[in-house]
Amino acid sequence: HETASRAGRTRHQFGSACSSASCSRAGAGVDVFRKRAPFPRLEHMAKAAGLAATAPASAAGGAQTKIFTPEEFHEASARDGALLLVVEGRVYDCKAWSEKHPGGRLTIADLAGRDATDAFRAFHGTGVRAGSRSRAMLRSLEVGELEGGALAPVSDLTKAYRALTEELERSDLFQTRYSYYVGRACFLASVLVAAIYLTVSCSSFAAHMLGALVLGFFWQQTLFWGHDAGHNAIAHSRLHDIAIGLVVGNALNGVSIAWWKSTHNVHHVVCNSLDYDPDVQHLPVLAVSDTFFSSIFSKYHMKTFEWDAVSRFFVSQQHWTFYVIMAVARFNLYIQSIILLLTSDYQKGTRMMEWGALSVYYGWVGYLLSHLGSAGEVVAYLLLSHAVAGSIHVQITLSHFPMETFTGKPENDEWFRTQLSGTMDIACPAWLDWLHGGLQFQVIHHLWPLVPRHNLRKLVPRVKQLCAEHGVEYRALSFMEANREVIATLSRVAKQAKGFAPAIKSGLNLSG
Repeated sequence: HETASRAGRTRHQFGSACSSASCSRAGAGVDVFRKRAPFPRLEHMAKAAGLAATAPASAAGGAQTKIFTPEEFHEASARDGALLLVVEGRVYDCKAWSEKHPGGRLTIADLAGRDATDAFRAFHGTGVRAGSRSRAMLRSLEVGELEGGALAPVSDLTKAYRALTEELERSDLFQTRYSYYVGRACFLASVLVAAIYLTVSCSSFAAHMLGALVLGFFWQQTLFWGHDAGHNAIAHSRLHDIAIGLVVGNALNGVSIAWWKSTHNVHHVVCNSLDYDPDVQHLPVLAVSDTFFSSIFSKYHMKTFEWDAVSRFFVSQQHWTFYVIMAVARFNLYIQSIILLLTSDYQKGTRMMEWGALSVYYGWVGYLLSHLGSAGEVVAYLLLSHAVAGSIHVQITLSHFPMETFTGKPENDEWFRTQLSGTMDIACPAWLDWLHGGLQFQVIHHLWPLVPRHNLRKLVPRVKQLCAEHGVEYRALSFMEANREVIATLSRVAKQAKGFAPAIKSGLNLSG
């Protein structure tokens, strides 16, 4: 163990989170040894929790560290404005950092008061590979240790999942094969050239509509890149992946990468929570549960989704209108992107680049539209291209809409079980992987979002084995079967909506 470069630093008072200056190390990547012989070594607690052993941090010179019992931790977390969480047996106060967090404040807020070990490791790695800036930042927020190393006994399932994660990180499955992305980039460049040629160089209506089809396919395929880059799963570098996201998201698709990260990271943390997960909050046009009949307050949008006559009308027909809504859903992404850039402070440092890249998108799309013969042809071109591109929205919903939903935060801190309950895979042959862009392996992706999509299929047998050993259901349906389940879910809720008017349901207190 290394000693601290500054002695006499004490952190026995709660809330005195050390800054990067007061936590300076004696050398690059050096963890400071915490000199507290009476308390068990953190590496022993880590081993008991199925974690890789890491050198415990401490101040030198006999400094004391705040030791939280689980009860004290929960009491401190319940205070107004507190953003305390546990990672690998240590307690962190993330309140000051949350507004600057690249993954968004709500990602931290939704984990506050909980053991965030597996969530942190899923987004930032276990640390068995080269050290990360994320872990260095996390150390600067430390305010103490958790007595016993965990808020609750760590299950055998969680231990097995953590051990498997560390094994996989030591392998090459987290490494990007850049030749894969180079090949995809060349293919998609040729698709875009074809779309431009059919739209600009041809004059017939049929050629233009074919160009719209090809352009929609290009948009659908490049959005997969935005998904990968948003998770830092291409270059595994925040700077480089943001650059990729600005190109494929903003400039090529008109969708803000900042907007995507602000919603999608929350979705991973509280997957299928009706009041926390924005990916299942679609009133007044869609509802995946009759719980929405009670008018849910969204913790993401910070507003109430009212169950009124308009919602009841649309939800009652949703099993008929689902594919129509998906066909035009892309227009909503444009609106949401602009709203975020105008009103939110999230990732404000890249705001000018976001606007600049969006301007590129509207410039080249406007250029294509200027070569169409009439206003009617422009409308037809937009609707057709966006309907084809909208297939990605269907692909996204297939893995979540038919699955278990709940309100509030997950009841337990078992990351593995939480992700499996709200997610399923789409079974398809390997030769169709290009069409699904990795979204067919949503279970695998939710467990390990840093794994590049070309390696996701390789992890399916390991997850199936882990599920079988611990009695967890792993669901995988074909594309057609998953579509039928989505429609069945929407149909069931639609029938319930027809039977209960808002006032009647409230009066009978039948909600929930």
